[in-house]
Amino acid sequence: MHLTSTTVSVGGSQLQALTSDGDPARTFVLVHGLGVASTYFEPLAEALGRAGRLVLLNLPGFGPTPEPDRALRISQFAAMARTAAAELGVRDAVWIGHSMGAQVVVEAAAQEPGLTRRMALLSPVVDVLHRRTRTLVRQFLQSAAHEPPASAAASVRAFLSCGPRWMVETFPAMLDYPIEDRIAVTTAEVLLVAGEHDLMAPRRWLETLAERAGGPARVAVVPGAHQAMHSHADEVAELIVGPFDPEAGVATPDDAESGRGVDGGPRIDGGLPSAWSVLRSPRSVWVAAKDWTVALRDQFLSLRARDDGTPGAPGTCTGPAVVLIPGILENPRYLLPLQQWLTAQGHTVHQVPALGWNLRGLSASVTRGLDALEQLGVTDAVVVAHSKGGLIGKAMLLHPRSQGALTGMVTVATPFSGSQLWNRVQRTFLLRRSPLGLFHPEHPELAALIAEREVNSRIVSLSPAFDQMIPGGSHLDGATNVRLDVKGHFRPVSDPSVWEIIHGHVHRLAENAAAPQTVTQS
Repeated sequence: MHLTSTTVSVGGSQLQALTSDGDPARTFVLVHGLGVASTYFEPLAEALGRAGRLVLLNLPGFGPTPEPDRALRISQFAAMARTAAAELGVRDAVWIGHSMGAQVVVEAAAQEPGLTRRMALLSPVVDVLHRRTRTLVRQFLQSAAHEPPASAAASVRAFLSCGPRWMVETFPAMLDYPIEDRIAVTTAEVLLVAGEHDLMAPRRWLETLAERAGGPARVAVVPGAHQAMHSHADEVAELIVGPFDPEAGVATPDDAESGRGVDGGPRIDGGLPSAWSVLRSPRSVWVAAKDWTVALRDQFLSLRARDDGTPGAPGTCTGPAVVLIPGILENPRYLLPLQQWLTAQGHTVHQVPALGWNLRGLSASVTRGLDALEQLGVTDAVVVAHSKGGLIGKAMLLHPRSQGALTGMVTVATPFSGSQLWNRVQRTFLLRRSPLGLFHPEHPELAALIAEREVNSRIVSLSPAFDQMIPGGSHLDGATNVRLDVKGHFRPVSDPSVWEIIHGHVHRLAENAAAPQTVTQS
């Protein structure tokens, strides 16, 4: 493939553009990431070149372009990319960015509405929950272990051509760029793609960006890791060139094998799916079996554990106090590993022993929970809950007695819309009158809770990638909904990576509660 090199000078800095001879009516602009150059796009460029014209940009300081005399911000890179594209006569192109290049593409679209009708963001960074240098470096190295030799070698060559000094100078701009805010002001279609082993751009983060995007968005997870656009270029090219269907949901490498639809849930004709429909796939049965094993292990350990995570023990963290509410048939010590971890971070953490094994009805549980908080003198706390505990937590937030005591809730795997476990079986007389009856979508207490939406904005709902107990998922309208990479109903609450996510949202809820409220008068 023949490429023509053009150098564009913008504001005293130089940017190189490599263009092909393809059909200008269908142009693809490719923007590389940190420490690499446009040569890293070679496999993807070969695949896209069969469909149209290519414009590969080398940002200032990367590849053959000289380093500017000062560090540049993402907004400056984006302005230069737009200027170069305009000088080359690029109109209505698909803009494609990888890693830091995704930030440049988003910023360019934000700066110039109408610049593009479609963006393809490949492994976009930086996850808002992990904006720390050490964490990002660790994730990059762990993801690199899944890269094939050819991709790793191409990456090394690109890093060597860039040099460490300019990478170090540019890194802070990448780390601090608020891509989740800037994507909200764009209007173009957004395709978000990452490798299934990419820890820097997990599916949860892609879905967060999709929710924040100002235009229609679609998420796809392909084989590979952070450099999937190099190691699996054909799959990525098909997604970019193919028809854009925002209703298609999340495409994953194992959709067909696992029996899931492209949105990560079971393929269903309508309504909430049953557990039986989920467990028809052997792969899903295996995941569920492992998850139940985790539940039995954690239950056994909770029964043996001494309560050395003293409820109410003061911590040193500047963040809020935390109130733990486990799920049904989970004793107050079931979440003890999470409690000990949060305590180690410096939080004051409270259990609610009065809930026992969580077998009471919703109203009785709320009353006992609020009584316990008053006895403990809890103020401005955030609830961290699991499963049924999230229903209790939402009902507590709705109660006037929670004013001043609770500010919000982070909950994992909560059946906010019910769970049609075994469908017809759950309608039987005995089950309808058992504690499990609460989870039926037609249960009066649950139906009333669903109708109440005023506190949903103060709730963060974390949904496992697969949940055999809640086949329909844990989505809550008006809440912050986060899709986890961890599979299973029970495993997430014992997973340290989920603890980190919970911790980040606990602080965010506290910050939102402390922020001054703007009152608009009409």
